Amino acid sequence: MLNELYVTAVNSKTEVDDRLNQEFLREFADTPKEVVEWAFQEHRRNSPFFPAISQIWELVNCRQDRLRVEAEQVRRKQQIAEWEAEALREKNENAEMKP
Repeated sequence: MLNELYVTAVNSKTEVDDRLNQEFLREFADTPKEVVEWAFQEHRRNSPFFPAISQIWELVNCRQDRLRVEAEQVRRKQQIAEWEAEALREKNENAEMKP
């Protein structure tokens, strides 16, 4: 995440502040690295300014919500495929049982 902080600071033409960097590190310590990186990249695409912690949290929460929705969609598709496969197996078994 230090790289994202540095790139974002340079992008916004802001001086790097070690105490703020430490606060960002503390704040997002338990957040998946990929999600935090995505949030910083998304912020840089949309703003020329250095972000507040709250702005990164907003993006992190948005990304995590989206990832949850995508995971649920995959899970539902897998469940439907399993139901369809089971229905097909039952149909084939019933067809084999008929004289």
